[in-house]
Amino acid sequence: MRSNKSSLKFILSVLAAFSLLSSYPPSATGVIAKSDSDWLIECTSVELKNYNDPQLSIKPVLEEKVVCIDQQSDDLVHKPYEDLWYGTTELGSCFGVRRCSDLEPPENCHHVEIQVLFSNSQAYSQAQQKSPAAVNASADTVLRIAVDCLLKDVWIKTVVVPDECFDDFLTALSFYELKIPDAVPAVGSTAWGFNVQTLSGSRSVVVQHN
Repeated sequence: MRSNKSSLKFILSVLAAFSLLSSYPPSATGVIAKSDSDWLIECTSVELKNYNDPQLSIKPVLEEKVVCIDQQSDDLVHKPYEDLWYGTTELGSCFGVRRCSDLEPPENCHHVEIQVLFSNSQAYSQAQQKSPAAVNASADTVLRIAVDCLLKDVWIKTVVVPDECFDDFLTALSFYELKIPDAVPAVGSTAWGFNVQTLSGSRSVVVQHN
């Protein structure tokens, strides 16, 4: 047991060092949805192939890079917020987090949007064929961001995902009891949620947690 813990600590330290040396990658297709949000949060899934050794019990190793962009500023500064690591297809199993900065919503922030991205064209297709790891990691990261925003009294309005993973993403969210409501919540309801839409804008639904 002690050996397993030591191995996990070593892997986390190596991953953190690797993250410090790596830059934040572009989206899978190089196309990011045009956003009219006040605050844009990019959540990019990166498969760390160097760590997907057959002998590792945690695989595939994925990193979720979270970057905040103030859409109201002239320079659109990309501010890294968190790096999260996942090493299993099991939902909710994040085995490492590195906080890069505080979550600081811009003043008069009314429209917050999260965009789910994949670092290369193979990331989602491989997950689709072999396991749901990439989509599950993205869904877990989005939920964590949404909770962090709620603690700052900021609500997520829209989550944009690639068209091809829309259904899988909704399925992953349902694990956390975020589902399409059967009816409009009553006045005074404590339900909260957000809109999930495809990159093309062809599909859109509201998910809620009661």
